[in-house]
Amino acid sequence: MDYAHERAHFLAPFWCIVIIATSVVKNPFERLIVKHPIHSTEDLGLAIRAVRKSSQVRQDDLAGAVGVSRRFTAEVERGKPTVQFGRVLRLLEELGITVSVDIPDDASRVLAILKSRQPSTRLKKNAGEPAGAEESKKSDA
Repeated sequence: MDYAHERAHFLAPFWCIVIIATSVVKNPFERLIVKHPIHSTEDLGLAIRAVRKSSQVRQDDLAGAVGVSRRFTAEVERGKPTVQFGRVLRLLEELGITVSVDIPDDASRVLAILKSRQPSTRLKKNAGEPAGAEESKKSDA
């Protein structure tokens, strides 16, 4: 894996990452969603730890559910700045934490155009493989 995929650096000063931290409760109507701005890897790690602990999930159980090591999970919670961003997104998804970015309206229009031109990289629900994986397998045969 190349260096660019191992690190995520966000330098654009005009937008903010917003983490919506939720905890698992028995009645979904009782869940209160609170937005917390994230300004550092430490902020994100603390949010992840807070949701995990409030859900009474152990680090090793979370790591096992996501397919990462307990050490990786601990490093993320401590705010290590050089973790793999894709794996962090899997931790967030498992905990029910959503991530969004606030960007200017003109950038939002450009983003919509860029997304329409780019093939989907989301995982297929059924196969668990990236979109386009079947085509590459056929060409390899």
